[in-house]
Amino acid sequence: MRRRTRASSPTSSASEQTAGVTVKRLALIRHAKAKQGDRDIERPLARRGREDARVIGEWLAERAVPDVVLVSPSERTRETWQCASAVLPSDAVCCTYCLNAASLCLACCTARSCIEPPRTMR
Repeated sequence: MRRRTRASSPTSSASEQTAGVTVKRLALIRHAKAKQGDRDIERPLARRGREDARVIGEWLAERAVPDVVLVSPSERTRETWQCASAVLPSDAVCCTYCLNAASLCLACCTARSCIEPPRTMR
C-alpha cells in the first residue's frame, strides 16, 4: 500500500507552505501562593502570593502579553490576575470561567469561543 503525501512543488519553501498561518501561544499559569484555611474557592493570596503574581505579570510583559485571559472564579486566581495585570502594558480581555477542574481541551475550546481569536492566552 502506498502512502499518500501532501502535494507540494519541489521549489516551494517551508515559509511559502505556512504563509498565512497565524501562530498562537497558550500560557498556562497556576495561581500564586494562597493563604491556608477558609473554603478552597474563597482562599485569598498570601503576601508572598501577591508579590509572586506581580513577578508573573512582569514575565508576561516581557514575553507574551495576553489578549485573552481565562480565570477561574476562585479568589486566589482572580487576585493573581489582578496583581499580574497591574504591570502589563495593555488591558487584556478577562473572562471568568469555571476552570478549576477543567481539562486542557475545555480551556482551548473556551478560548476558541472568544469574540476575537486571541494571539496569546493565559
